[in-house]
Amino acid sequence: MAQWEVARHIFLPVPQNDHARKNETIAFVHYPTYCTRAIATMKTSEYKIELGRLMRAKFLVLDDIGAESVNEWNRDQLLLPLLEKRYTEGITNLVYIQL
Repeated sequence: MAQWEVARHIFLPVPQNDHARKNETIAFVHYPTYCTRAIATMKTSEYKIELGRLMRAKFLVLDDIGAESVNEWNRDQLLLPLLEKRYTEGITNLVYIQL
C-alpha cells in the first residue's frame, strides 16, 4: 500500500464520523462505476434521481475520479452539475485522484 493510501485510510473516518454523529447523509462514490450506472439508466432518467441524492448528501467522497475518461455527457450531465450545486451550497466534497 502506498504511503498516501495509508494516510487516506487513516484520515477519512474523521470527517465521516463527525457527519454520522449528526445523523447526516454520507455518500461514497466510485466515480467510474457511477458513470457506468448512469449511462445504463440514461434512457429512464433514473440517473437523475441518484444525482439528486448525491447533490443533497452532506458529505460526498468521489473516489478514483481520474480513472474515468471524461466525455461531454459525463462532464456536462454528471460531474459539473454535481460539483456546481454542492459548491454553491457550501456542501463538503472530498475527491480522490490517483496519480
